[in-house]
Amino acid sequence: MRTILLIDRFKSLLAGDIVAEVTVLDGKTTFNVRDKVFQAFLNANDLTIKGFIGDLKKRGSIQYSLVSKEDYDNPQAATQRRIQAAVAKYGGKGK
Repeated sequence: MRTILLIDRFKSLLAGDIVAEVTVLDGKTTFNVRDKVFQAFLNANDLTIKGFIGDLKKRGSIQYSLVSKEDYDNPQAATQRRIQAAVAKYGGKGK
């Protein structure tokens, strides 16, 4: 099972608030909106959560970001993993 969270960074500048989640289990994808205001935004703009996330992946956003539940629950480990990946990729090559 893999869970991806949709975070609204404008709601809380430090951590952000989870407004929706996407869960993939046995090849089946489930979308769940957690925030009533975000759901009202989707309804007012005739959007689905699936469509919104698709657009977000294509265009990006300052306000919204997709984060795995594992990274959200343990940001220090996520940061360390990203640092190790960058060092492995660029590790001391030129300036």
